[in-house]
Amino acid sequence: MFGIDDRIRGVGRALGVTIAVLGAAPAVQAASDEAPAPRVLTLRDAVREGLKRNEDIATARERVIRAKIATRKAIAALVPTLTAGGTFTHYNKEIAFTSGGAPIVIQKQDQFGATGTFAMPLFDARTIPYIQKSLRVEEGAAEVASFTGAELAIAIARAYFAVLAAEERLRVAEQAVLTAKEYVTGIEHQVKAGHTIPLALRRVKIDLVRAERDRELADLAVKSAVEALSFLSGVTGPFRVETPPLPRVPAASSDALIATALARRTDVKATRLEIAAARNAIQEIRFGLFPSLSLVGNMKLTESTGFSGDIGSWNLTVNLAWTIFDGGQRYLDVKLRQSELREAELRERRLRRDIGREVRVAQNDLKAAEAALKASRDEKALAEENDAAVRARISAGLATAVEIVDANAALFNAGVAVVREELNRDLARVNLLRAIGADLVETDTEAEPPAKAKEPLKP
Repeated sequence: MFGIDDRIRGVGRALGVTIAVLGAAPAVQAASDEAPAPRVLTLRDAVREGLKRNEDIATARERVIRAKIATRKAIAALVPTLTAGGTFTHYNKEIAFTSGGAPIVIQKQDQFGATGTFAMPLFDARTIPYIQKSLRVEEGAAEVASFTGAELAIAIARAYFAVLAAEERLRVAEQAVLTAKEYVTGIEHQVKAGHTIPLALRRVKIDLVRAERDRELADLAVKSAVEALSFLSGVTGPFRVETPPLPRVPAASSDALIATALARRTDVKATRLEIAAARNAIQEIRFGLFPSLSLVGNMKLTESTGFSGDIGSWNLTVNLAWTIFDGGQRYLDVKLRQSELREAELRERRLRRDIGREVRVAQNDLKAAEAALKASRDEKALAEENDAAVRARISAGLATAVEIVDANAALFNAGVAVVREELNRDLARVNLLRAIGADLVETDTEAEPPAKAKEPLKP
Protein backbone atom coordinates (compact mmCIF):
# COMPACT_ATOMS: atom_id res chain seq x y z
CA MET A 1 0.00 0.00 0.00
CA PHE A 2 2.77 2.40 0.89
CA GLY A 3 5.68 0.68 -0.87
CA ILE A 4 6.28 -1.61 2.09
CA ASP A 5 5.33 -4.81 0.28
CA ASP A 6 7.96 -4.18 -2.40
CA ARG A 7 10.67 -4.02 0.25
CA ILE A 8 9.27 -7.13 1.93
CA ARG A 9 9.49 -9.03 -1.34
CA GLY A 10 13.00 -7.69 -1.85
CA VAL A 11 14.29 -8.77 1.54
CA GLY A 12 12.69 -12.18 1.18
CA ARG A 13 14.25 -12.78 -2.22
CA ALA A 14 17.64 -11.31 -1.37
CA LEU A 15 18.11 -13.28 1.80
CA GLY A 16 16.28 -16.42 0.71
CA VAL A 17 15.46 -17.15 4.33
CA THR A 18 12.77 -19.59 5.42
CA ILE A 19 11.47 -20.25 8.90
CA ALA A 20 9.54 -23.46 9.39
CA VAL A 21 7.13 -23.29 12.28
CA LEU A 22 6.34 -26.55 13.95
CA GLY A 23 2.77 -27.38 14.92
CA ALA A 24 1.42 -26.83 18.41
CA ALA A 25 3.21 -29.92 19.68
CA PRO A 26 4.79 -30.24 23.13
CA ALA A 27 8.38 -29.07 23.51
CA VAL A 28 9.50 -32.64 24.26
CA GLN A 29 7.82 -35.28 22.08
CA ALA A 30 8.98 -38.59 20.69
CA ALA A 31 9.60 -38.66 16.95
CA SER A 32 6.88 -40.41 14.99
CA ASP A 33 6.46 -41.26 11.33
CA GLU A 34 2.82 -40.25 11.61
CA ALA A 35 3.60 -36.75 12.90
CA PRO A 36 2.39 -34.03 10.51
CA ALA A 37 4.99 -32.18 8.49
CA PRO A 38 5.91 -28.77 9.95
CA ARG A 39 4.41 -25.71 8.32
CA VAL A 40 7.03 -23.75 6.39
CA LEU A 41 7.02 -19.99 6.94
CA THR A 42 9.25 -17.82 4.74
CA LEU A 43 10.88 -14.66 5.95
CA ARG A 44 8.56 -12.70 3.68
CA ASP A 45 5.55 -14.10 5.54
CA ALA A 46 7.25 -13.48 8.87
CA VAL A 47 7.82 -9.84 7.90
CA ARG A 48 4.20 -9.50 6.81
CA GLU A 49 3.10 -10.85 10.16
CA GLY A 50 5.36 -8.32 11.85
CA LEU A 51 3.93 -5.49 9.75
CA LYS A 52 0.43 -6.47 10.78
CA ARG A 53 1.22 -6.42 14.49
CA ASN A 54 4.02 -3.90 14.92
CA GLU A 55 2.89 -0.72 16.68
CA ASP A 56 5.36 1.54 14.86
CA ILE A 57 4.02 0.37 11.49
CA ALA A 58 0.44 0.91 12.62
CA THR A 59 1.35 4.40 13.82
CA ALA A 60 2.95 5.24 10.47
CA ARG A 61 -0.15 4.04 8.64
CA GLU A 62 -2.39 6.18 10.82
CA ARG A 63 -0.26 9.20 9.90
CA VAL A 64 -0.75 8.39 6.24
CA ILE A 65 -4.50 8.18 6.78
CA ARG A 66 -4.52 11.58 8.49
CA ALA A 67 -2.42 13.07 5.68
CA LYS A 68 -4.88 11.75 3.08
CA ILE A 69 -7.77 13.27 5.00
CA ALA A 70 -5.95 16.61 5.19
CA THR A 71 -5.47 16.56 1.41
CA ARG A 72 -9.16 15.91 0.85
CA LYS A 73 -10.05 18.76 3.19
CA ALA A 74 -7.76 21.07 1.21
CA ILE A 75 -9.47 20.11 -2.05
CA ALA A 76 -12.89 20.48 -0.41
CA ALA A 77 -12.17 24.20 0.03
CA LEU A 78 -12.70 24.60 -3.74
CA VAL A 79 -16.05 22.79 -3.77
CA PRO A 80 -19.31 24.79 -3.52
CA THR A 81 -21.26 24.53 -0.28
CA LEU A 82 -25.01 24.38 0.20
CA THR A 83 -26.78 24.98 3.50
CA ALA A 84 -30.46 24.98 4.45
CA GLY A 85 -32.42 25.84 7.56
CA GLY A 86 -35.92 26.23 8.90
CA THR A 87 -37.45 28.55 11.47
CA PHE A 88 -40.59 28.80 13.56
CA THR A 89 -41.39 32.13 15.22
CA HIS A 90 -44.18 33.00 17.67
CA TYR A 91 -44.88 36.72 17.98
CA ASN A 92 -46.86 38.40 20.74
CA LYS A 93 -49.49 39.49 18.26
CA GLU A 94 -50.40 39.39 14.61
CA ILE A 95 -49.97 42.53 12.50
CA ALA A 96 -52.36 42.95 9.58
CA PHE A 97 -54.48 45.62 7.87
CA THR A 98 -57.18 45.76 5.25
CA SER A 99 -56.54 47.26 1.83
CA GLY A 100 -59.33 47.36 -0.76
CA GLY A 101 -61.42 45.07 1.37
CA ALA A 102 -58.74 42.36 1.41
CA PRO A 103 -56.73 41.62 4.58
CA ILE A 104 -52.97 41.88 4.24
CA VAL A 105 -50.92 40.12 6.92
CA ILE A 106 -47.60 41.76 7.63
CA GLN A 107 -46.69 39.53 10.54
CA LYS A 108 -48.39 36.32 11.51
CA GLN A 109 -48.40 35.42 15.16
CA ASP A 110 -47.09 31.88 14.38
CA GLN A 111 -44.82 31.94 11.39
CA PHE A 112 -42.80 29.27 9.57
CA GLY A 113 -39.85 30.04 7.33
CA ALA A 114 -36.97 28.42 5.46
CA THR A 115 -33.61 29.63 4.20
CA GLY A 116 -31.03 28.26 1.80
CA THR A 117 -27.53 29.46 1.03
CA PHE A 118 -25.24 28.56 -1.85
CA ALA A 119 -21.57 29.63 -1.66
CA MET A 120 -18.82 29.00 -4.18
CA PRO A 121 -15.25 30.34 -4.12
CA LEU A 122 -14.34 31.97 -7.41
CA PHE A 123 -10.73 32.89 -6.64
CA ASP A 124 -8.49 32.33 -3.62
CA ALA A 125 -4.78 32.21 -4.39
CA ARG A 126 -3.98 30.53 -1.07
CA THR A 127 -5.70 27.28 -2.02
CA ILE A 128 -3.11 26.43 -4.70
CA PRO A 129 -0.04 26.17 -2.40
CA TYR A 130 -2.25 24.79 0.37
CA ILE A 131 -3.27 21.80 -1.74
CA GLN A 132 0.30 21.34 -2.95
CA LYS A 133 1.53 21.33 0.64
CA SER A 134 -1.07 18.75 1.63
CA LEU A 135 -0.04 16.49 -1.25
CA ARG A 136 3.64 16.76 -0.26
CA VAL A 137 2.80 15.90 3.36
CA GLU A 138 0.77 12.91 2.20
CA GLU A 139 3.59 11.64 -0.01
CA GLY A 140 6.09 12.18 2.77
CA ALA A 141 3.97 10.22 5.24
CA ALA A 142 3.78 7.33 2.75
CA GLU A 143 7.57 7.39 2.32
CA VAL A 144 8.07 7.35 6.09
CA ALA A 145 5.71 4.39 6.38
CA SER A 146 7.63 2.59 3.65
CA PHE A 147 10.95 3.32 5.36
CA THR A 148 9.59 2.10 8.70
CA GLY A 149 8.45 -1.15 7.11
CA ALA A 150 11.80 -1.65 5.41
CA GLU A 151 13.61 -1.06 8.71
CA LEU A 152 11.43 -3.69 10.37
CA ALA A 153 12.19 -6.16 7.59
CA ILE A 154 15.92 -5.57 8.01
CA ALA A 155 15.60 -5.98 11.78
CA ILE A 156 13.88 -9.34 11.27
CA ALA A 157 16.64 -10.41 8.89
CA ARG A 158 19.30 -9.47 11.44
CA ALA A 159 17.46 -11.40 14.14
CA TYR A 160 17.23 -14.38 11.81
CA PHE A 161 20.98 -14.41 11.23
CA ALA A 162 21.49 -14.06 14.98
CA VAL A 163 19.45 -17.22 15.50
CA LEU A 164 21.57 -19.04 12.93
CA ALA A 165 24.75 -17.92 14.66
CA ALA A 166 23.45 -18.88 18.11
CA GLU A 167 22.46 -22.31 16.83
CA GLU A 168 25.84 -22.86 15.25
CA ARG A 169 27.63 -21.82 18.41
CA LEU A 170 25.47 -24.29 20.34
CA ARG A 171 26.54 -27.06 17.96
CA VAL A 172 30.17 -26.08 18.41
CA ALA A 173 29.70 -26.21 22.19
CA GLU A 174 27.99 -29.61 21.95
CA GLN A 175 30.85 -30.92 19.84
CA ALA A 176 33.32 -29.57 22.40
CA VAL A 177 31.49 -31.53 25.11
CA LEU A 178 31.64 -34.73 23.05
CA THR A 179 35.33 -34.18 22.36
CA ALA A 180 36.01 -33.52 26.05
CA LYS A 181 34.22 -36.75 26.95
CA GLU A 182 36.32 -38.68 24.45
CA TYR A 183 39.46 -37.15 25.93
CA VAL A 184 38.33 -38.15 29.43
CA THR A 185 37.78 -41.70 28.25
CA GLY A 186 41.20 -41.81 26.62
CA ILE A 187 42.96 -40.50 29.72
CA GLU A 188 41.06 -42.97 31.91
CA HIS A 189 42.48 -45.82 29.80
CA GLN A 190 45.97 -44.34 30.15
CA VAL A 191 45.59 -44.06 33.93
CA LYS A 192 44.44 -47.69 34.15
CA ALA A 193 47.38 -48.75 32.00
CA GLY A 194 49.76 -46.74 34.17
CA HIS A 195 50.85 -44.52 31.28
CA THR A 196 49.89 -41.27 33.04
CA ILE A 197 49.09 -39.96 36.51
CA PRO A 198 45.56 -39.33 37.94
CA LEU A 199 46.28 -35.62 37.97
CA ALA A 200 45.97 -35.61 34.18
CA LEU A 201 42.51 -37.18 34.47
CA ARG A 202 41.34 -34.45 36.83
CA ARG A 203 42.67 -31.84 34.41
CA VAL A 204 40.64 -33.13 31.47
CA LYS A 205 37.56 -33.55 33.68
CA ILE A 206 37.82 -29.86 34.58
CA ASP A 207 37.89 -29.14 30.85
CA LEU A 208 34.73 -31.27 30.44
CA VAL A 209 32.93 -29.28 33.15
CA ARG A 210 33.94 -26.06 31.41
CA ALA A 211 32.68 -27.37 28.07
CA GLU A 212 29.33 -28.34 29.59
CA ARG A 213 29.03 -24.87 31.08
CA ASP A 214 29.70 -23.31 27.66
CA ARG A 215 27.02 -25.55 26.18
CA GLU A 216 24.45 -24.34 28.71
CA LEU A 217 25.33 -20.72 28.02
CA ALA A 218 25.06 -21.33 24.28
CA ASP A 219 21.65 -22.95 24.77
CA LEU A 220 20.45 -19.87 26.66
CA ALA A 221 21.81 -17.65 23.89
CA VAL A 222 19.77 -19.62 21.34
CA LYS A 223 16.61 -19.13 23.37
CA SER A 224 17.24 -15.40 23.64
CA ALA A 225 17.87 -15.09 19.89
CA VAL A 226 14.73 -17.06 19.08
CA GLU A 227 12.71 -14.89 21.45
CA ALA A 228 13.98 -11.75 19.72
CA LEU A 229 13.07 -13.14 16.30
CA SER A 230 9.66 -14.21 17.56
CA PHE A 231 9.04 -10.74 19.03
CA LEU A 232 9.94 -8.91 15.82
CA SER A 233 8.17 -11.22 13.40
CA GLY A 234 5.17 -12.06 15.54
CA VAL A 235 5.71 -15.76 14.83
CA THR A 236 5.02 -17.92 17.87
CA GLY A 237 5.57 -21.58 18.55
CA PRO A 238 8.63 -23.72 17.83
CA PHE A 239 10.29 -23.16 14.45
CA ARG A 240 13.22 -24.43 12.45
CA VAL A 241 15.68 -22.19 10.60
CA GLU A 242 17.77 -22.88 7.51
CA THR A 243 20.92 -21.23 6.24
CA PRO A 244 19.90 -18.79 3.49
CA PRO A 245 21.86 -17.91 0.35
CA LEU A 246 23.88 -14.77 0.87
CA PRO A 247 22.73 -11.44 -0.59
CA ARG A 248 25.10 -10.23 -3.29
CA VAL A 249 26.36 -6.71 -2.78
CA PRO A 250 26.92 -4.46 -5.81
CA ALA A 251 30.52 -4.08 -6.95
CA ALA A 252 30.86 -0.30 -7.25
CA SER A 253 32.84 2.56 -5.84
CA SER A 254 31.79 4.40 -2.70
CA ASP A 255 30.75 7.47 -4.66
CA ALA A 256 28.55 5.40 -6.97
CA LEU A 257 26.91 3.61 -4.04
CA ILE A 258 26.30 6.90 -2.24
CA ALA A 259 24.67 8.35 -5.34
CA THR A 260 22.48 5.24 -5.56
CA ALA A 261 21.51 5.59 -1.90
CA LEU A 262 20.55 9.25 -2.29
CA ALA A 263 18.33 8.35 -5.26
CA ARG A 264 16.67 5.30 -3.68
CA ARG A 265 16.34 5.72 0.05
CA THR A 266 12.85 6.57 1.21
CA ASP A 267 14.03 8.62 4.18
CA VAL A 268 15.79 10.95 1.73
CA LYS A 269 12.62 11.21 -0.35
CA ALA A 270 10.59 11.96 2.77
CA THR A 271 12.99 14.74 3.78
CA ARG A 272 12.86 16.29 0.32
CA LEU A 273 9.06 16.21 0.40
CA GLU A 274 9.19 17.92 3.80
CA ILE A 275 11.27 20.71 2.27
CA ALA A 276 8.80 21.08 -0.62
CA ALA A 277 5.89 21.24 1.85
CA ALA A 278 7.68 23.96 3.84
CA ARG A 279 8.09 26.03 0.66
CA ASN A 280 4.40 25.58 -0.17
CA ALA A 281 3.52 26.80 3.33
CA ILE A 282 5.45 30.01 2.67
CA GLN A 283 3.65 30.47 -0.65
CA GLU A 284 0.31 29.92 1.05
CA ILE A 285 0.93 32.82 3.42
CA ARG A 286 2.25 35.12 0.69
CA PHE A 287 -0.69 34.37 -1.59
CA GLY A 288 -2.91 35.55 1.24
CA LEU A 289 -1.91 39.09 0.24
CA PHE A 290 -4.17 38.75 -2.80
CA PRO A 291 -7.91 39.39 -2.53
CA SER A 292 -10.39 36.53 -2.64
CA LEU A 293 -13.58 36.38 -4.65
CA SER A 294 -16.67 34.29 -3.94
CA LEU A 295 -20.26 33.91 -5.08
CA VAL A 296 -23.06 33.62 -2.53
CA GLY A 297 -26.72 32.89 -3.27
CA ASN A 298 -29.55 33.11 -0.73
CA MET A 299 -33.16 31.93 -0.85
CA LYS A 300 -35.85 32.69 1.73
CA LEU A 301 -39.35 31.25 2.19
CA THR A 302 -41.86 32.76 4.61
CA GLU A 303 -45.56 32.61 5.35
CA SER A 304 -45.75 36.40 5.69
CA THR A 305 -46.01 37.53 2.09
CA GLY A 306 -46.42 41.22 2.96
CA PHE A 307 -47.28 43.63 0.12
CA SER A 308 -45.61 41.50 -2.59
CA GLY A 309 -47.72 38.44 -2.00
CA ASP A 310 -44.72 36.18 -2.76
CA ILE A 311 -43.79 33.54 -0.25
CA GLY A 312 -40.22 33.30 -1.52
CA SER A 313 -37.32 35.57 -2.49
CA TRP A 314 -33.69 35.05 -3.57
CA ASN A 315 -30.52 37.04 -4.27
CA LEU A 316 -26.98 36.57 -5.61
CA THR A 317 -23.98 38.33 -4.13
CA VAL A 318 -20.39 38.55 -5.34
CA ASN A 319 -18.10 39.05 -2.34
CA LEU A 320 -14.65 40.58 -2.63
CA ALA A 321 -12.48 40.26 0.48
CA TRP A 322 -9.04 41.77 0.84
CA THR A 323 -7.10 41.86 4.07
CA ILE A 324 -4.94 44.92 3.56
CA PHE A 325 -3.29 45.02 6.98
CA ASP A 326 -3.44 42.46 9.77
CA GLY A 327 -0.97 43.93 12.21
CA GLY A 328 2.01 42.22 10.54
CA GLN A 329 0.89 38.68 11.36
CA ARG A 330 1.43 37.40 7.83
CA TYR A 331 4.99 38.68 7.67
CA LEU A 332 5.77 37.07 11.00
CA ASP A 333 4.22 33.80 9.77
CA VAL A 334 6.44 33.94 6.69
CA LYS A 335 9.53 34.33 8.86
CA LEU A 336 8.38 31.41 11.02
CA ARG A 337 7.88 29.16 7.98
CA GLN A 338 11.23 30.26 6.55
CA SER A 339 12.91 29.12 9.75
CA GLU A 340 11.15 25.74 9.47
CA LEU A 341 12.32 25.50 5.85
CA ARG A 342 15.93 26.15 6.82
CA GLU A 343 15.66 23.52 9.55
CA ALA A 344 14.32 20.97 7.05
CA GLU A 345 17.15 21.79 4.62
CA LEU A 346 19.70 21.30 7.41
CA ARG A 347 18.19 17.91 8.25
CA GLU A 348 18.37 16.91 4.60
CA ARG A 349 22.00 17.99 4.38
CA ARG A 350 22.84 16.10 7.56
CA LEU A 351 21.05 13.02 6.24
CA ARG A 352 23.10 13.14 3.02
CA ARG A 353 26.30 13.26 5.06
CA ASP A 354 25.09 10.43 7.31
CA ILE A 355 24.28 8.27 4.30
CA GLY A 356 27.73 8.85 2.85
CA ARG A 357 29.28 7.81 6.14
CA GLU A 358 26.98 4.78 6.45
CA VAL A 359 27.88 3.52 2.98
CA ARG A 360 31.62 3.93 3.46
CA VAL A 361 31.54 2.35 6.94
CA ALA A 362 29.38 -0.53 5.68
CA GLN A 363 31.82 -1.18 2.82
CA ASN A 364 34.78 -1.20 5.19
CA ASP A 365 32.94 -3.41 7.68
CA LEU A 366 32.13 -5.92 4.94
CA LYS A 367 35.75 -6.07 3.77
CA ALA A 368 36.95 -6.48 7.34
CA ALA A 369 34.33 -9.16 8.05
CA GLU A 370 35.26 -11.16 4.95
CA ALA A 371 38.96 -10.97 5.81
CA ALA A 372 38.30 -11.99 9.42
CA LEU A 373 36.11 -14.88 8.27
CA LYS A 374 38.84 -16.20 5.98
CA ALA A 375 41.39 -16.01 8.79
CA SER A 376 39.06 -17.71 11.27
CA ARG A 377 38.34 -20.54 8.82
CA ASP A 378 42.08 -21.07 8.32
CA GLU A 379 42.52 -21.11 12.08
CA LYS A 380 39.72 -23.66 12.43
CA ALA A 381 41.33 -25.90 9.82
CA LEU A 382 44.60 -25.83 11.75
CA ALA A 383 42.74 -26.52 15.01
CA GLU A 384 41.07 -29.54 13.42
CA GLU A 385 44.45 -30.84 12.23
CA ASN A 386 45.86 -30.35 15.71
CA ASP A 387 42.86 -32.15 17.23
CA ALA A 388 43.36 -35.10 14.90
CA ALA A 389 47.04 -35.27 15.87
CA VAL A 390 46.18 -35.21 19.59
CA ARG A 391 43.62 -37.98 19.10
CA ALA A 392 46.31 -40.07 17.47
CA ARG A 393 48.64 -39.44 20.39
CA ILE A 394 45.88 -40.42 22.82
CA SER A 395 45.45 -43.71 20.98
CA ALA A 396 49.19 -44.27 21.23
CA GLY A 397 49.18 -43.32 24.91
CA LEU A 398 51.50 -40.36 24.34
CA ALA A 399 49.24 -37.30 24.75
CA THR A 400 49.55 -35.22 27.89
CA ALA A 401 46.71 -33.52 29.71
CA VAL A 402 47.99 -30.10 28.69
CA GLU A 403 47.98 -31.10 25.01
CA ILE A 404 44.45 -32.45 25.29
CA VAL A 405 43.04 -29.42 27.06
CA ASP A 406 44.79 -27.02 24.69
CA ALA A 407 43.58 -28.92 21.63
CA ASN A 408 39.97 -28.93 22.78
CA ALA A 409 40.08 -25.25 23.74
CA ALA A 410 41.68 -24.31 20.42
CA LEU A 411 39.07 -26.26 18.46
CA PHE A 412 36.20 -24.73 20.42
CA ASN A 413 37.52 -21.17 20.18
CA ALA A 414 38.19 -21.55 16.46
CA GLY A 415 34.68 -22.85 15.88
CA VAL A 416 33.16 -19.99 17.84
CA ALA A 417 35.29 -17.52 15.90
CA VAL A 418 34.02 -18.87 12.59
CA VAL A 419 30.43 -18.58 13.78
CA ARG A 420 31.02 -15.03 14.97
CA GLU A 421 32.70 -13.91 11.76
CA GLU A 422 30.03 -15.54 9.59
CA LEU A 423 27.41 -13.58 11.50
CA ASN A 424 29.44 -10.39 11.12
CA ARG A 425 29.78 -11.05 7.39
CA ASP A 426 26.06 -11.64 6.94
CA LEU A 427 25.11 -8.57 8.96
CA ALA A 428 27.67 -6.46 7.09
CA ARG A 429 26.07 -7.42 3.77
CA VAL A 430 22.60 -6.61 5.03
CA ASN A 431 23.83 -3.30 6.47
CA LEU A 432 25.41 -2.29 3.17
CA LEU A 433 22.25 -3.13 1.24
CA ARG A 434 20.24 -1.13 3.74
CA ALA A 435 22.64 1.81 3.54
CA ILE A 436 22.32 2.11 -0.24
CA GLY A 437 18.53 1.61 -0.17
CA ALA A 438 18.83 -1.27 -2.63
CA ASP A 439 15.74 -2.66 -4.29
CA LEU A 440 16.16 -6.10 -2.82
CA VAL A 441 13.70 -7.62 -5.29
CA GLU A 442 16.43 -7.32 -7.92
CA THR A 443 19.30 -8.28 -5.62
CA ASP A 444 21.09 -11.49 -6.61
CA THR A 445 22.24 -14.09 -4.12
CA GLU A 446 25.33 -16.19 -3.78
CA ALA A 447 24.95 -19.90 -3.22
CA GLU A 448 26.33 -21.33 0.00
CA PRO A 449 26.95 -25.00 0.83
CA PRO A 450 23.75 -26.92 1.65
CA ALA A 451 22.53 -26.28 5.15
CA LYS A 452 22.82 -29.00 7.74
CA ALA A 453 19.67 -30.34 9.32
CA LYS A 454 18.87 -28.41 12.46
CA GLU A 455 16.77 -29.25 15.45
CA PRO A 456 13.52 -27.41 16.13
CA LEU A 457 13.71 -24.41 18.39
CA LYS A 458 11.04 -23.07 20.69
CA PRO A 459 10.92 -19.43 21.85
